[in-house]
Amino acid sequence: MHNNELSFSGGNEKTLFYLSGGFLNQEGIVIGTGYKKFSLQTNIEHKINDKLSVSFRNGLINSLNNRVRGDEEIDGVLPNAISMPPIYPVYDELGNYDENGYFSNPVATANESTTAAATIRNISSIEFAYKIIDDLTLRNQWGLDFYNLHERRIEPTTTRIGAESNGMAIEGRSNVSKISQQLLLNYQKTFSGIHNLELLLGYSFEIIKKRYSYIYATNFPSVYPEYANSAGNIDQAYTDATDEGITSYFGRVKYNLADKYLLEVSLRADGSSKFGSNNRYAFLPAASFAWRIIEEPFMANQNIFSDLKMKIGYGLTGNDQIGNNRYQNLYITARNYYSLPGLAPKQIPNPDLKWETTSNFNTGLDMEFFNGRLVLSAEYYYNLTNDLLLPRPLPGSSGFTSFMTNVGSIENKGYEFTINSTNIDKKLVWKTSFNISFNQNKVLELYNDQPIYSTSRGNNAIIV
Repeated sequence: MHNNELSFSGGNEKTLFYLSGGFLNQEGIVIGTGYKKFSLQTNIEHKINDKLSVSFRNGLINSLNNRVRGDEEIDGVLPNAISMPPIYPVYDELGNYDENGYFSNPVATANESTTAAATIRNISSIEFAYKIIDDLTLRNQWGLDFYNLHERRIEPTTTRIGAESNGMAIEGRSNVSKISQQLLLNYQKTFSGIHNLELLLGYSFEIIKKRYSYIYATNFPSVYPEYANSAGNIDQAYTDATDEGITSYFGRVKYNLADKYLLEVSLRADGSSKFGSNNRYAFLPAASFAWRIIEEPFMANQNIFSDLKMKIGYGLTGNDQIGNNRYQNLYITARNYYSLPGLAPKQIPNPDLKWETTSNFNTGLDMEFFNGRLVLSAEYYYNLTNDLLLPRPLPGSSGFTSFMTNVGSIENKGYEFTINSTNIDKKLVWKTSFNISFNQNKVLELYNDQPIYSTSRGNNAIIV
């Protein structure tokens, strides 16, 4: 493995720049594997005048990952290398790969087949900052994240699996683009030397577009297939496109009185395209308060604590991590009968689908002794999640086994304790850290208390 990087930076009072490039080359442990990556990063900051400045950042990564099939496949290189009896040679008398054993020749698979993933990713952003007055600043940031993945698997007739189908090729492409904007209005002011106020108003949105295609082809006119479109048989072809978006409005107030009382209150409204228009937005308030007891006059003459702070907070968080368009009545294509095209219902619609929300409560105490050389922290938390986004079971006679809905609630509660100490702080530095937590997780409610089972790769269940 070797990694090479080169960077340049400089500028003047108005303009700063940074440019870097890199190349990474890593040889794999298994024959036919390796990883190469090219990267380029550019940062530019320019001050147009005393009020307006602009910054631009762009990162580009191009990589190639050569892999071999793993242990989840019957023709994987390592499983066959381990399982192949040593009485079978790699090559026969004519110099061809020997495929007489029960297992595929692992050397042939590693040398002859191609399993590669090529990616190109570009992340760029541009931000404008305008100082309206000394304490009030407006920032507008736009971002673009583009990701392209091209995966290929080629099985020539010189491998066992390729010989069985007279050559095989699989190609898949994924294109994901994300456009985002964040608009922030920030106000910071200190009054009378002890009152610190910070106000934040913001708006943001994010649009994600995903495009996928997949093709599986066999029966090629040559020993080494190159592209799937030259195959005699196109066995499978698949395309998919999804769009999703989220938009947010938020505000926050932070107040600090003499570094003794700290109060923070926030409110945000998030709208997700994964829910219908009647439940698209979730309103999520939060508040927290911290009291630095050590700053109180009655603590002035004590010599036990070097710092003592109590904190308490409560807020709501939202979750929309489900598939797209689960609230709609959708149909699935390619349900063909002989040569006749067909459609079939894909899911049961649920227009009342809404955000899963969690109420978070926590309180704690931070203590410092011996000028910070011993720090103790204790915290209690209680989280209650309602309107869980889960597939509710259905009898199979309905044509579906489940449909997505908001069902049930779960609680998490517990304690966390942390101890940090600086035992020696001279030429020899010795620090220790200890933490322990106790968590209780309990399913409080499901639809009619009906368990939800999952039997994908490991059996598990959600049970009241």
